[in-house]
Amino acid sequence: MATNDPVTVPYNFTPRGYQLELFQAMDGIQGQPGTGKSRAALRWHRRAGKDKCCFCYLIKQAAQVAGNYFYVFPTKTMARQALWENVDSSGFKLLDHVPPQIIKRKSNQEMLMELVNGSTIRVLGYDKDPDSIRGIACKGVVFSEFAFSDPESYKTMIPALRESEGWAIFNSTPNGRNHFYDMWKNIVDSPRWFCSMLQTYWPDQPGYSGLIKKELFSEIMEEEGLTDEDVEREYGVSFNSGMKGSYYADFIQDALNTGRIAPYLYDDQLPVNTYWDIGIDDTDACWFGQTVGNAIHFIDYYEETGQGTNDIARMLLNKGYEYRTHYLPHDAGHRKKAKEVVTTAGELEDSLKDFKVGGRVDVLSRTTSVQASITAVRKRFPVYKFDSITCKEGINHLELYHKAYDKRRKIFLQQPMHDEHSHAADAFRMETESMDNRNDSFFKMNNISVKRDYDAFDDW
Repeated sequence: MATNDPVTVPYNFTPRGYQLELFQAMDGIQGQPGTGKSRAALRWHRRAGKDKCCFCYLIKQAAQVAGNYFYVFPTKTMARQALWENVDSSGFKLLDHVPPQIIKRKSNQEMLMELVNGSTIRVLGYDKDPDSIRGIACKGVVFSEFAFSDPESYKTMIPALRESEGWAIFNSTPNGRNHFYDMWKNIVDSPRWFCSMLQTYWPDQPGYSGLIKKELFSEIMEEEGLTDEDVEREYGVSFNSGMKGSYYADFIQDALNTGRIAPYLYDDQLPVNTYWDIGIDDTDACWFGQTVGNAIHFIDYYEETGQGTNDIARMLLNKGYEYRTHYLPHDAGHRKKAKEVVTTAGELEDSLKDFKVGGRVDVLSRTTSVQASITAVRKRFPVYKFDSITCKEGINHLELYHKAYDKRRKIFLQQPMHDEHSHAADAFRMETESMDNRNDSFFKMNNISVKRDYDAFDDW
């Protein structure tokens, strides 16, 4: 082909109607600079062509305006499989949407393209390449499957995006009420953002695309091994279906549906127990609960990092509750140093006395594995009620507490992921473990067999 022949960018791409809306919103009115959006969020169902559409928009922009452009996936493996080596249903490679005439250099190892106009296009996974996008001038970026990504990936790029007045597109199916859910709530009505929601599961609800007919879902579920919740999340783009691998998401949703997450005021005629995950130079988390009949009302939640026992005692005093027992995990009874008799529990007892805070300190013994304790919490969840305001942060952590995931084997492991949600979940388990330590009555009442597996217990 002669060098002066016309080149179509992106090559071999005709956008569907809803995809064209993204292009139009981002580009704005022709001949009127500044009318386009600089941010977009696409809450689109599986098989809606999210990556094909977003990649083609990125190609178009890279060909028009010289700069650095990034396409970011949660993992490097996903980046290579979903885009760099992806072939669509018609046998067309996604990379071939970039006309060869405009490519100066391409590196398969780096997943990098350099265009003849000086633009660069990098496809990467944030799990392996977090520093490759830090501080680099950026004219445009797509975050693919953002609900499954580390939200820090976006925060890393904010300064560079603002400096270069660049644009960003986020596409994803939901993964419970996590950071993508929080983002969607904050931006869905913002005039600065283009937000598009597309689902293909409920014909009578907004955003229905009809790309996959309702009668096909029984076959899809059978062939792909999906549950009803999986289909609602991935094809109905529902935030109400919990995060994959979540231990408590379905129980939180049930509590919402049955009115067990609502304003529950402190009853000053009843004592308050506290349930802790308390560490050394780590995040402290605490649930405040009252026994009301056969139910446990969690009336408050506290979380803070880098606090000493005096800070904790001062916080408890300021809450103004009447305390009965402060339940601490087993490691709060460990000596801080081998030659000292000082423990976290002992220091807390001294601080409570100094600040005249009531309640005794009870260090729970290590009687069961973490997994068995989680199972017990799940069985006990119907008796829990939560204050929707004061426990909001803690509820969010419980909903996002999930199994660790083996990215290589693509399976969930039978152990929790240790992250920012673990502290609230570990503290929450102390309520059930406090009953186990006292008399085992709950387990006998609910016919739960608990294995006393000391070796399997994960101290973290």
